[in-house]
Amino acid sequence: MEDRYDYNRNLRGRRPNPTPGESMAGSAMILGVVAIMGVCCIYPGMICGALAIIPALLSRGQNKHPVASGKIAMALGTVAIVLTVLTIVINVAYILTNFGSFDAFMESYKATLDELTGGAYSEMYGSYGF
Repeated sequence: MEDRYDYNRNLRGRRPNPTPGESMAGSAMILGVVAIMGVCCIYPGMICGALAIIPALLSRGQNKHPVASGKIAMALGTVAIVLTVLTIVINVAYILTNFGSFDAFMESYKATLDELTGGAYSEMYGSYGF
């Protein structure tokens, strides 16, 4: 009667088998977190976000629904991609609104660098043929 509430008696010191797709969902979760942290750098946010969605979808295996951590990873990857695209759109709109064109922005950028470096940037930039 004492063993009635011993739920681990059949394991005999072994760990229970993980749910199928758990390791893929775990890797997708890591990629999703890295994607969220890399949103402001554009490339890591976009690449890791896309790479988080793929193993999250594959983590479901033959089941109808992915594992819970796979769903979270899919959401993180999707949010990272949306935030990255939103960051790009906002930056392009800011440049076009305040400078009129990308060439005007680059000229302003070069002038600011020349002012900060005392003209050394123009010399370095010119030595490369630009």
